Amino acid sequence: MGAKQGGWISASNAKKIMTTGRKKDEMYGDTFFSYARQLAAARIGYDITKDISSLSSVEWGLENEWLAVESYCERFLSDVKYPVEFQPHPEYPDSVGCTPDAYVGSDGLIEVKCPDSNNHLDNVLDNKQLDDYFAQIQFQLWVTGRKWCDWVSFDPRAPEPIKLHVVRVERDEAFISQLSERVIYLEQCVNEQLELIKEKMI
Repeated sequence: MGAKQGGWISASNAKKIMTTGRKKDEMYGDTFFSYARQLAAARIGYDITKDISSLSSVEWGLENEWLAVESYCERFLSDVKYPVEFQPHPEYPDSVGCTPDAYVGSDGLIEVKCPDSNNHLDNVLDNKQLDDYFAQIQFQLWVTGRKWCDWVSFDPRAPEPIKLHVVRVERDEAFISQLSERVIYLEQCVNEQLELIKEKMI
């Protein structure tokens, strides 16, 4: 495996990696193969993704992430390392990696989300968005070798008792096994797409 110029297989795209097809017997969906093409393009320096960095929701999340971590530290009095550097996977150090929001002690991670107020309240009441980020969390646990992740939903506009909502997500070995197999196949697809692109560049 080798990302080289770019095109890292990352935790933020883990849900795409786990996407199946519309038919029952289709193990891999269109989203999976589109992601493979996106990675292949990135590895030759061609970014075909949509730039979402200017979206207000993204800016809001970036601006408030540190407040969420600070609030977490105040509540749990934990040994938290924030921010953290990009962490490559030890078996695939050139192509697979992630950047957790924070480390907790020697076993844990924090994954912070700062959603709009409606979604935050839904998270407080029934963890509405947790399933959307389960694959991302397990990807990070796979890469880092850690045992658990505290999924955090944070809204500084909410009343103090519900500003910070935390759910402990344990490492799921069965899920990680499937994820790792799909990552290996994804890398194969990326290399196939790279060859097709390179043929057109001659």
